Amino acid sequence: MELSLEQRIERVEANSEIQNIMGKYSHWLTAHKYSQCLGLFALNTPGVKVEMMWGAYEGKEGLKRCYLGFHEKTSREEYRGVMAMHNLTTPVIEVADDLQTAKAVWVCPGHETLRTPEGLKAHWAWMKYGSDFIKEEGKWKIWPYACVWYFSNSF
Repeated sequence: MELSLEQRIERVEANSEIQNIMGKYSHWLTAHKYSQCLGLFALNTPGVKVEMMWGAYEGKEGLKRCYLGFHEKTSREEYRGVMAMHNLTTPVIEVADDLQTAKAVWVCPGHETLRTPEGLKAHWAWMKYGSDFIKEEGKWKIWPYACVWYFSNSF
């Protein structure tokens, strides 16, 4: 199917919007702004899901458990020394011909410092972010999302 000029422009704009969504996601994760991350997801669309290395979270309530339960700390002190930074590289974004859905993947080299019973531990944490996107109420949103480890090891 050949797309019109308007449809081709809409596809290019979708690509840019999707990159910005994931850029916000990456920045907000590093800044511990998990409630903002939650707002990037298609929470009102069936099939919204997050898969992390430790488990999957489905639906609006499941995503709340992931971002506001698992990730979010109860005090500022719990964040002291904790940092996770995953840079988005090598994006591949495919917008469907219907201009309502898209698939994308990024390689994300990064590092993490986590609080453990032994103290702070730092390690390399390279992963892949893969996601579908859907237009919800006229705006692009993350739909099913998966974060997959490539490798993790100490410095």
